[in-house]
Amino acid sequence: MKWKKKEKTAGARDKLETSLLKLEEAYLNGDQEHRLPHVSNISFKYVEGEGPDDGLQ
Repeated sequence: MKWKKKEKTAGARDKLETSLLKLEEAYLNGDQEHRLPHVSNISFKYVEGEGPDDGLQ
């Protein structure tokens, strides 16, 4: 049961990353093989760190 949840989580992460990496100047950071299933680290060129947070307020 535990492995099913990890596979499902990793699948959702991979689907999100695939979509986001279609954007111009988007980059996946870190090791793609050795990582936790619920962690994704993507950077976008020309986007400052505070920019996306401004829309959440």
